[in-house]
Amino acid sequence: MENQNIIVKNTFYELTLDSKTGSIQQFGPPGVPMLAASGSEPLFILSMRDNDGKQELIDATQFDKIRIDRQQRGLDTLIDVIFSQNGSPLIVTVSARCPENEPNTYWRIAVQGISPDKYLEWTDTPGTRIINDLPENNGKGEIFWPGHEGCVIDAMKPRYGVPPFQNDYLTYPFNGVKGYYPGACQMQFMAYYNERGGIYYAAHDPSHGPKGVDFMPTEDMGSFHFFLQVFCGTDRRDAYEQDWDVVMGVFNGDWMTAAERYRDWMETTDSSLPKKLKDNPRCPEWLKEAPVVLMYAVRGDGDDKGELPPNEYFPYENAMPTVTRLSKSFDSKVMSLLMHWESTAPWAPPYVWPPYGGEESLRKYTDMLHQAGHTIGVYCSGVAWTQTSSITDYSQEEKFEREGLAEEMCLGPSGEMKASICNGPRGQGQRLGYEMCIAREWPRQTVLDEIKKIVGSGIDYIQYFDQNMGAAAPLCYNAAHGHPGAPGPWLTRAMQSLVDDAADMIAEINPQATLGCESGAAQPYLRSLMFSDLRFNLQFIYGKAVPAYAFLFHEYVNNFMGNQVCTNYWLDAKKSPDHLLFRTAYSFNAGDTLSVVLKDGGNIHWSWVAKWDIPGPDQEAISTMIRNLNAWRQNAGKEFLLFGRMLKPFPVSCDKYILHYTAGQPREQTTHDSVLSARWQTGERKAQFLTNYLRHEQVVEIDFGKSINVTLTHDAEGKKQEKINGCNKLRLTIAPLSAVMIEEN
Repeated sequence: MENQNIIVKNTFYELTLDSKTGSIQQFGPPGVPMLAASGSEPLFILSMRDNDGKQELIDATQFDKIRIDRQQRGLDTLIDVIFSQNGSPLIVTVSARCPENEPNTYWRIAVQGISPDKYLEWTDTPGTRIINDLPENNGKGEIFWPGHEGCVIDAMKPRYGVPPFQNDYLTYPFNGVKGYYPGACQMQFMAYYNERGGIYYAAHDPSHGPKGVDFMPTEDMGSFHFFLQVFCGTDRRDAYEQDWDVVMGVFNGDWMTAAERYRDWMETTDSSLPKKLKDNPRCPEWLKEAPVVLMYAVRGDGDDKGELPPNEYFPYENAMPTVTRLSKSFDSKVMSLLMHWESTAPWAPPYVWPPYGGEESLRKYTDMLHQAGHTIGVYCSGVAWTQTSSITDYSQEEKFEREGLAEEMCLGPSGEMKASICNGPRGQGQRLGYEMCIAREWPRQTVLDEIKKIVGSGIDYIQYFDQNMGAAAPLCYNAAHGHPGAPGPWLTRAMQSLVDDAADMIAEINPQATLGCESGAAQPYLRSLMFSDLRFNLQFIYGKAVPAYAFLFHEYVNNFMGNQVCTNYWLDAKKSPDHLLFRTAYSFNAGDTLSVVLKDGGNIHWSWVAKWDIPGPDQEAISTMIRNLNAWRQNAGKEFLLFGRMLKPFPVSCDKYILHYTAGQPREQTTHDSVLSARWQTGERKAQFLTNYLRHEQVVEIDFGKSINVTLTHDAEGKKQEKINGCNKLRLTIAPLSAVMIEEN
């Protein structure tokens, strides 16, 4: 019996464990034997560190004694794989629960006998090696990765280049754009799927503890490894027992099918979810009016490095004619969202107040905006600490030494004090400094004090947690701070407490003001960060953005399109002159508040960090499309686009649009539908929007899969409607730079 592999089968999946190594030889739908590569991945990996911070990676192959216990409990097959070795007290148990009537398997890990001179930093289990069936290998597979609101990967090479690859596990200090949950990864699930089936791989962790959520290819790119790098820091060091499940399941479908499974778990388990936006008293009235966000700097000429003298938008009221003109052009209220406004130095956290030019100057502009029915917001730079600015002569070195603030900073596992986000010398970064430990009282109070000053001045929106992607909390290993000596769920609780305290304070001072971060707020921070600066554009360099964030969270928050930082570096405006129109339509279809970045002359630019001397996009086209699309958010489509629940859309057929990339980028081009679609539900109503972002008519066909009755609405005011009964397919022509709505009757 000991030499026979462990096999569990039901109508959904087949699971095979190697009896000698405990590794997963096969997992997938019955009859699909090659969905997962066999036996090549250890069942677990542990990161152990000694008291000096030296890391030791231990995996299942290093244990010489393996015992597999199997038992039946009702409809569940229970499997314990127990690893031990002679001469060591270390025992690792990986447990699997395999229900007879479900498509999921549930995995946990327990570690006992940890040496007193070591601690467990993180675990990764269960190890599964999946065959690379992506198009680059002549296959039809796709990987869903939850970074920056959701990404579909159809090729490894754009992201990883050529071997040898660097280990992609998170390490201190991380740069903010990797697979950190809760952070740049706002959700804790991944998926792989092709025409034969799919694998759902998720952490159903209601504590939202910090973890790496990512994948890594083999050297030959023939397969890849999903990993959930679970940080294990607790007050107990001799043992660790995971009290939630890593879920590995099978499904048929695409990323939305996997997202539906995650949403089902989230809505039944996650107590941190806020009230839905429509019923949330914290939702400001101005957000319901669908303002267009105008982002611009009051210093510099479009970059965030180098000399940044005041520009034409300073003093602040100089922008008022542009605000008035664009508001009229968009037929919409606007939010004036300021960059480089801080008197300290641009991007020099934590201190931002008073504003550049003084409080009276900014207050004058704020009052002008409010009197005209508009709103105002400010960018900040998160929970980092600035020693010196790399832009100006700003310095906090003396204060740092005088007040002993090194005690308040995050430390790495070897006692090192570093930071990487926007850190670098003049010409390469914005500042030199460290990260503040948000579990400490002094950093918390410093952040709250700065936010209090801003909201007290009448500002409507404070993006204080810019550069904390998804409101990510920086890693800290300093047990002298009063928290465990490694990251763990305590870190998420500390960040939740900080953003909640900040939001509660804002609500007391000005109930119509709100708070946000860079990239959409991660799942445990939704309650307090309901309006944030999205970063779906960061996916363009190695995949395709998909609206997974909206699919899961749109009912709870309504973010804005974001400043699209660096997109002009990646997309070729000469070969793809409509790429800003494409991105704007993508954001509209995701239900996001629309936004533009301004250059000189009050003109709309491609993105943030695009110098003003770069020729901008077609002003008439982008203004026309924003006016046309935002009218839907204000009128006939409001209940769907501001408050709706995203559903799987009915498939559409249309022409294609080629997005060309600049020379030197990992890919040359990607292909997209010329008409974007999204389907929404509000109450009992369901409707699909079709958006033509090109400057000429597009013909599209939508396939309902059965005969249904629909109402086709051609205009945002809902005056031009057609009722069509018994419709299986609908073919229609959509005017340039506009959308139509098809409501199911």
